[in-house]
Amino acid sequence: MRRDAKKNISAVEEPRMLEHAIVGSVRRWIGKTGSCCFDADSREVSTFEFATITIPDCMVPWGEKAYYEIEVVRSSRWGIMGWGSLALQRHTETKSSGVGLSHGSWGVSGWSTKGFKCSGGVKSQCGIAWKAGDIVGLAVDLSGTGSIMVSVNGKDEMPCGVIFSDLSHAGVIEGVFPACSLMPEFKCKIHVEAFSFKFAPPDDTFKPVAKFAGFDWELSLEKRNTKAWSGRLASAVPKDRPQAPVEGRQAEAESSSSDSD
Repeated sequence: MRRDAKKNISAVEEPRMLEHAIVGSVRRWIGKTGSCCFDADSREVSTFEFATITIPDCMVPWGEKAYYEIEVVRSSRWGIMGWGSLALQRHTETKSSGVGLSHGSWGVSGWSTKGFKCSGGVKSQCGIAWKAGDIVGLAVDLSGTGSIMVSVNGKDEMPCGVIFSDLSHAGVIEGVFPACSLMPEFKCKIHVEAFSFKFAPPDDTFKPVAKFAGFDWELSLEKRNTKAWSGRLASAVPKDRPQAPVEGRQAEAESSSSDSD
């Protein structure tokens, strides 16, 4: 079913001050220095080699639902978009790294009619396809065990719809944030505020991801790097935000234990 267009989302536009705050929080997460850039005026992301761009300030916590859009300007095989978490390691080595290609991230590519989705380096065909000019909607529901949904030009029926589920078993602690991995051949624009959306989220309970701006991801990363963190996972979650379901925290604890062995 095709969802309503932007004009039916809300009659009230988000403050423009928020727009400038969000575009200033776009980060190069994986890739060499100078490998990518973000134009705040056009919202266009450009890369000079394979790189991963994220917006970690917009961390969607457990108990919440969020949505953002990516406008495909020029398509190619290596344009993977989706969500990342703080379990997605930051580094400058790009080989076999990126959204969905590394632990703690989930991505989808619609380069051909086959398309593929990937998580933790495991890829599978999904049939999702897009081309230049298309609007890809990316939604996450962390109100339960966690799921990720995709739409293309407002259409969320198969092969779109829910493409990942049960994120609680994937070591997601603080939540997830927008992320995409691109080659120079792929160009896109990122839209995180309601006034810039072309299509509506899955339903009214999904908030524009910009609503979650302000998360101190650097402090959380510091906590993750302490020896005490693996034994007290709750300390990595801000006190004013819901924690992941118990089974998700246990899965992460087991993963942390095995990594240290």
